[in-house]
Amino acid sequence: MSDVCVSQESLLEGDWEADAGDHVEAAVVTRAHRPRVLTDAARLRIVLESFQERALVSTVAKRYGVDARQLSRWRSNFRAGKLGEAAVSAPTVPVSELAVARQRIRELERELGRKALENAMLLEAVQFGSLAASPRARAKSKRRKA
Repeated sequence: MSDVCVSQESLLEGDWEADAGDHVEAAVVTRAHRPRVLTDAARLRIVLESFQERALVSTVAKRYGVDARQLSRWRSNFRAGKLGEAAVSAPTVPVSELAVARQRIRELERELGRKALENAMLLEAVQFGSLAASPRARAKSKRRKA
């Protein structure tokens, strides 16, 4: 009985032979794990999904095969406006400024609602005044002519 060592390439190609009494050892050599390189667009998509309501960072990270700590760093960079090329191509605003802007938008929307209501009331008053003045205006013009 003889020992035969076979490489992975030989196993795949099938170019090895063993006799019935031979002990065959096969060492399976796999490639070293290379980190996956994600594009900035893919990172941005993952980060935006992680900000969705009820989304857990760990769940989103597992879904895309990313470490949760890495996703948390991407989220921090996104908040600071530093998420790769996406930060250059898409203007971003820090979260603190965004909160102030949203508050200002709410105030302006309330003011717009008040002005629209005031405008509707004034329009109604003008229409009411023109209807009420109409008979008087006719009576005045009749007196002048007479």
